[in-house]
Amino acid sequence: MHSIKSISTFYKGELASIYSSNEAKSITNLVLMHVLNYDKAQLILNEKEELGNDTEKTLIDYLDQLKGGKPVQYVLGSTEFFGLNFKVNASVLIPRLETELLVQWILDDDPKANSSILDIGTGSGIIPISFKHSLPSVSVSAMDISEGALEVAKENARINKVDVEFLLNDILEDKAIDSKYDVIVSNPPYVPIKDKESLHKNVKAFEPHLALFVPNEDALLFYNRISDYAMQALQRPGFLYFEIYEDYANQIAEMLGQKGFQEIEIKKDLADKDRMIRAKLV
Repeated sequence: MHSIKSISTFYKGELASIYSSNEAKSITNLVLMHVLNYDKAQLILNEKEELGNDTEKTLIDYLDQLKGGKPVQYVLGSTEFFGLNFKVNASVLIPRLETELLVQWILDDDPKANSSILDIGTGSGIIPISFKHSLPSVSVSAMDISEGALEVAKENARINKVDVEFLLNDILEDKAIDSKYDVIVSNPPYVPIKDKESLHKNVKAFEPHLALFVPNEDALLFYNRISDYAMQALQRPGFLYFEIYEDYANQIAEMLGQKGFQEIEIKKDLADKDRMIRAKLV
């Protein structure tokens, strides 16, 4: 039997060939906190505690998956976003910090209490569920082309005890628009296939390509279509928000301006990269 401290040291050593020392430490702590149901302080206070055989077997199984490149969020089956717990699996992208910044930007813009918000390409449902949790009076809807993703999103809404309307829909298809929204937000696929090799191998191997990549010759495919959709589906005045690929920030802003959107603003992420854009329809 091993103590928490010794298994932690072993984990970090085994992960050192795949991740930086800081990443290996962070992943080790995440796994131990998840399996033992401890917070970080409890891990330290109980570092001499010996682990049972079943717990050790679980930890070794998780380690084997991690060494195979599987992201820790998929190994654990859950992750945190905006202070909430979300189920994740291979049907959905792993939530990123940049998307938290997008959610916070919209909240900072102070949507009206009775606003209606639509998230296009919702994946695990992190955006609409975070909104509904923060603003219970807001009406929130979310669409995705993937039935698997919507199953995860619906489960996450139940986990976080919020009411969100989920819609199975392909945004690239022309369909009649039944509802009007005050805010439309999307974090669509935006990585050109030519940039695939620049991504971390665990992203390429495990995360859903449907939610990641766009054709090299039509990198603005989803931004263009969603903007056209928003022209019809937004109340006036209404706001459109995108998470964006930094290489195309100016092109997206120009496209939005040509379509008639106003007050277009690009915002950077914590790495000082153009990552979000807001446009107003009046």
